[in-house]
Amino acid sequence: MYEIGNDAADLFGMGSSGMPPDEALEQLEEIVARLGGDIIRLGFAELTAQEMRVGSIEIHSEEEFDIYLLDEVGMGPIAARETLAHELGHYILHHPLSDDGTLRANHMGEGPSQQAENEATWFAEALLLPDAALRDAAQKTNAAKVLARIFCVSEATVRNRARALDVKVS
Repeated sequence: MYEIGNDAADLFGMGSSGMPPDEALEQLEEIVARLGGDIIRLGFAELTAQEMRVGSIEIHSEEEFDIYLLDEVGMGPIAARETLAHELGHYILHHPLSDDGTLRANHMGEGPSQQAENEATWFAEALLLPDAALRDAAQKTNAAKVLARIFCVSEATVRNRARALDVKVS
């Protein structure tokens, strides 16, 4: 999954953005739109009826899908960016596996569902922190906090990805 995420990062021109989180989020939102996706933002008032959809994807066809996020008040740009990358992982990795051409993925489940969640997470980490870009940046600084700002991701995501690449961060 990491390899596919790295390939997608190359294809989409991802890497160490060094841009503000809002701009880095916009970059990912543009990728979703180019692929035929819509981002549906739900406010807290809508959560009662829609809460199972927050942080999920519904794929209707190869060129049409919806990703559900909390609105800007409920989810900052870094969390939204990581969630979008994760849901893109489901779109790229798992859509071809659905029987009827549709797929709904959320963070619930065990067994094969949990495996799909892990794969989408690994894809997202590689998309947002490609191998070469993270290794290059880590040679300049191994501070997870600084790397998180450079790549517009959480420190936890930096640490997970660094561990997978055997890159030392502090």
